[in-house]
Amino acid sequence: MNRSLLKNSSKSVMQRYLYTDGYILDYDLIRIAKRQDQITFNKNFLDRKFKTYFQSPINEIRWASSYEICECGWRYLLHNPPEFDGKYEDYLTRLVDALKKSILSMWNCNEKHLILHSCGHDSRAISQALAEMRDEGIELGKLHFRCHEPECENFLKIMGKEGWDKEQYSCFDANNPDSYDYGSDVSTNGFCGYHHQINWWSDIIPAREEKEWILVNGWGGEIFRYIGRLDERINNIDAIYHGTVGYHRYASWHAQWIMRFKDMIEPLLGYEYLKEAIRVRRAWCVSYSKTSDKICADLSNSFKFDLKNIPRMDHDYNYNISPERKKNMMDRYFSSKFYNEFKIDIHPFATPTGWDAQIWGFAVTVYERL
Repeated sequence: MNRSLLKNSSKSVMQRYLYTDGYILDYDLIRIAKRQDQITFNKNFLDRKFKTYFQSPINEIRWASSYEICECGWRYLLHNPPEFDGKYEDYLTRLVDALKKSILSMWNCNEKHLILHSCGHDSRAISQALAEMRDEGIELGKLHFRCHEPECENFLKIMGKEGWDKEQYSCFDANNPDSYDYGSDVSTNGFCGYHHQINWWSDIIPAREEKEWILVNGWGGEIFRYIGRLDERINNIDAIYHGTVGYHRYASWHAQWIMRFKDMIEPLLGYEYLKEAIRVRRAWCVSYSKTSDKICADLSNSFKFDLKNIPRMDHDYNYNISPERKKNMMDRYFSSKFYNEFKIDIHPFATPTGWDAQIWGFAVTVYERL
């Protein structure tokens, strides 16, 4: 499989967001579609109830398998190493060490890093690992942590506890209409809603400067929930893969972000971390909610910083789309090639993550460019 279009992070991160035509891997659905002699729309996506693991909205293109995604030297992970046979506390210690190794395997102190941070356990684990590495004398270079409301108050407490300088973190004010720039020209990169266009760094890093930064995020923290709830006949690495591509269609979003920035690194999906994480005993994979689990919570409390009394918060995006922007979005949809061909009426603002919003995202930002 040709990997020539992939970025440097593909060598150290299991990138669960790669399209393929059977010959080449790519992040960009539009780019790979334009390589084909002909393309046809996958009409299964016109069914509100349609779910898929591997299909894309273009019949000639699919999501790459876990085998195709995995770097050759790490494919042994696909065969499920034996479960960890020690104590739970020792497993957590190994995870902390593995997370630091994962960061080191992909970090370049000569690059600028924008780290998306919430008040969740995944973000805390990454920022605490970085803070301990900083205190151990490891040079990290220029970095900036970024959060958004309504999590700012607790995020600022986390940053203070971890000892970051105030110029190294900030919070985005999204209270004004159209703050997140939904309905923009940014490609949703698949059959995805306009909520995947969200941007909460535009005031400090304008679009023209995104290619100067490496994006860091906490995706992958959900892997223990996926391992715990999928069929035991599915090995752990495939549980991680199916959890993202099949269940949430986040893959298009991940790929869109890596295209926008110089590169994107995901420490919790780094091979150095995964080789320890997938040895988990499934009995330990206990979910607290749709967005939280025991291992992730305990991992975030395994560093030297005392963050236990800072409450975790669920993400909440204030869509706050102005009437003018909504009208513009609908005008663009009704004048699109997609609408002209399929004549589907949609109501994308009732549920920003729903099928109607996905139709808008694909029709206006993807199909229109093919």
